[in-house]
Amino acid sequence: MNPRPRKWLWPLMITALILGACSSKESGTSQGGGTGDGGNGKSSAGPAVGITDDTITVGYMQPDVEALADAGLAEDFDDPALAIEALVKDVNGRGGINGRKLKVNTYLFDVTKVPESLINVCSQVAEDDPNFVAFAFTFFGDGLACLAGDKGVPVLTGSSLAGTVYEQAKGNAFLFNNTFEEHQRALVKGLKATGDLKGLKLGVVNRDEPGAPEALAAGLKPALKDAGLDLAESAVITGGVMGDPASISAAVQQFKDAGVTGVILLSNVFVSGNFMAEAERQGYKPTYFASDQSEVTSSLLLNFAPKSQLASAKGVSWKRQGETVTGQKPSKADQRCVEIRNKVKPPLDKQGTPSYDGFMSLCNMFTTMVTALEKSGDDPTRDSFKSALEAMDRFDLGTGSTGHFSKDDHTAPTAVRPVEFQLDCGCWVPTGDWIDAP
Repeated sequence: MNPRPRKWLWPLMITALILGACSSKESGTSQGGGTGDGGNGKSSAGPAVGITDDTITVGYMQPDVEALADAGLAEDFDDPALAIEALVKDVNGRGGINGRKLKVNTYLFDVTKVPESLINVCSQVAEDDPNFVAFAFTFFGDGLACLAGDKGVPVLTGSSLAGTVYEQAKGNAFLFNNTFEEHQRALVKGLKATGDLKGLKLGVVNRDEPGAPEALAAGLKPALKDAGLDLAESAVITGGVMGDPASISAAVQQFKDAGVTGVILLSNVFVSGNFMAEAERQGYKPTYFASDQSEVTSSLLLNFAPKSQLASAKGVSWKRQGETVTGQKPSKADQRCVEIRNKVKPPLDKQGTPSYDGFMSLCNMFTTMVTALEKSGDDPTRDSFKSALEAMDRFDLGTGSTGHFSKDDHTAPTAVRPVEFQLDCGCWVPTGDWIDAP
């Protein structure tokens, strides 16, 4: 049975909405055709969980963001069921995975009911349905700790996580993103190279969320110190995903009074956008700096922030966003993904649109998962699947830099580059060459 049609957000934008909120759980349906057993993925009866002689079953976890789109808090795009249908048809049309048909169970979780909805999904993926592994645009916090850490299910996710949250997955999470700490180090490294931080009095806006203080202490602060820069002010915004207006107002006043001229945004797009809106109201216009940590370097920011506040905004990103503006062509992997998607109607939107970028991210994550499944052998286990992923030295991230996994590194992006916000297109555009991610 297919899930009813749902609209989706550009996957990593939704991460900005809910990342770090806590945990999760919700309903599953099957497309295409566990148990807490630890690393080998075998039940007490012997066969690997989610694997029969004829099929391999994996779980796909997706935010149900229809209510948010209806409320104007998010953009709505393509039906994700079409994307999964196209990807599964392509694999099975080529003979499946080592002779087995691929089957995908889809699970929706309510982003307005975290952590409960994430915990529900954890139970269903690991226990109620026989899923061998799982993948998701965004899955995090207590939900990831439950599914990957407690249940031992390998999870591929596009979420960025604080290091302390990432550790709770116990080596079973593979991020098509970086940790908070890695994003913060990359931001400083990239902006040091461009000289954009030089001569500014710096302040940082963070959100009150799990792992954020530890990430700041291990990521941004030592990176700034090593670069010979000081962090003059720090503000922590309370009030959940959207941020408390009083807390935001106080933070703007704090920075304005202290003479902060450069604001580093580590909070999500909602809090960051609301900070900018309040700064506009108070007549405060610093230079902003952003990264992919909470998707501030995305078009969703303009739903909340006045364009005038972004006039001199700079950042660092591992994504290939803005390439249509600079005339760069899609990668070969992206071209292959377009061919797969357009076998299902209606066709995918053109390059540079949120739905195009979203499908590229999903397609290349899916392709990486399928490659690892194929390399897991004729009698795969979760351990052999993880080993196959850890042996993947170079792969395409989909509208992003190349990816790399190893036994000691489960965060994929290998490179970042500087970006700036351009008012004419209302988008972030690359301004420099790729550099190795720290």
